[in-house]
Amino acid sequence: MFPFAMCSERRVRSIFRQVAVEVLENRQLLSVAGVSVFDTVEPPVAAVDITANAGKRFHDIVGNWTVTGGVPARSSGTIALALIDWGDGKTSKGKFVDDGSGIVQITGSHSWHTAGTFQTTVKVEEYPKGHKTQLTDIGQGNGNVVVAPKPHKISVKGTFTGTYTTPLGNPDARSYVFTGTGTAGALGTATLDGTVTPPGFILSAPASGQLTLTAPTGTVTLDLTGKPQPGGSPVPQKMKYVMSDSTDSFANSTAKGSVSIALDSTANTFVMVIH
Repeated sequence: MFPFAMCSERRVRSIFRQVAVEVLENRQLLSVAGVSVFDTVEPPVAAVDITANAGKRFHDIVGNWTVTGGVPARSSGTIALALIDWGDGKTSKGKFVDDGSGIVQITGSHSWHTAGTFQTTVKVEEYPKGHKTQLTDIGQGNGNVVVAPKPHKISVKGTFTGTYTTPLGNPDARSYVFTGTGTAGALGTATLDGTVTPPGFILSAPASGQLTLTAPTGTVTLDLTGKPQPGGSPVPQKMKYVMSDSTDSFANSTAKGSVSIALDSTANTFVMVIH
C-alpha cells in the first residue's frame, strides 16, 4: 500500500513541502506526485560569439568561466584545463585570464582557411595534479564564429546617371548631393548615393567626398579625393577613390581607381564614370 494512504491530508502536504525544500537545497530535478522542481543555475562555462577573417590568425576571448575563488592554484593539487573546438575540425587549449572578479576569461588562437559560420565549443575540465586521466567536467558552452572571406580586389567600374542638389547658404558649407542608378563591375545593377564637397572660401584645398553603391547582394563605400583647387571652385571633373567599407557578398573586398564627373547645371543631372 502506498505509504501516503496512512497519512492525513495535512501530513501529506507537509511531506511534499519538505521534499521541495530538500530538492531546492540540493539543486536537483525531482518529480513526485505532480511536484517538479527545476535547477535554474546558469552553466559555469559560456562561449562568446566572435568574428574573424579567413587566413588571418584570430587571438582573443572565446569564453568565460564563472568560478568562486578563481582558477585553482597549482599548490591546491588541482589543475584546470580549457579546451576549444573551433568548429572546423581543429581543437586547441585555451588560456585563463583571471582578474579576481569571479569571471575568468578564456582566450584562444586559431586561423580558419575558409569563410563561413562555424560553431565553437569551449570546455573546462579539472584533474588532480599528476593524474591527467582523472578528469572532471566543469562545464561547456557553444558559440558562433563568423569568418569573413580573405581580402580580395573587386571591380566597381561602371557608369551612373542621376540628379544632384546643392544646399543654399554659405558656400563654405556647400556640398553636392548625388542620387542615381547604373552598373558597377562586380555589383552589377546598383544605386548610387553620396556627396562631393569642393573647397569653399579658402585659399586652396582638395575636394573630398564619399559614394555608397548598393546592390541586392551588398554595398561598397568609396572615399573620394580631388587635387587641390582654389577656393570657390566647382566639383572637379576627376577624383581618385579608395574603397573604405563593404558588406555582405563584398565583405573584405578592396578597390581603388578614379571617377570622372560631368554635371549639367541647367537640369541638375550628372554622369559619373568609375574607372
